[in-house]
Amino acid sequence: PYRAHEPAHRTGEWRGVLAASSLFEPAGDLSVPNEQVLDADGIADRVGSVSFIAKLSTEERAQVLRQARALADAGPVTLRYVTEVSAYANC
Repeated sequence: PYRAHEPAHRTGEWRGVLAASSLFEPAGDLSVPNEQVLDADGIADRVGSVSFIAKLSTEERAQVLRQARALADAGPVTLRYVTEVSAYANC
């Protein structure tokens, strides 16, 4: 519910902007899977660093971070990511 209309990489809208430009051309893509193992404080730090969480009121942000910490009550949590790199060259 907090993301609302915040821009996100996953929509792919940014690709259309580059495709429409005569300044750049695609040079290649790479995807690399990786994992991050976090304890309760690490999860709270990760969640708290997201812009739409960071800008919440102090009270609401504290509540969200308590909920985030609770995810690791039973021990460390593994976050799985896929890092996507898209390279573009100047035309």
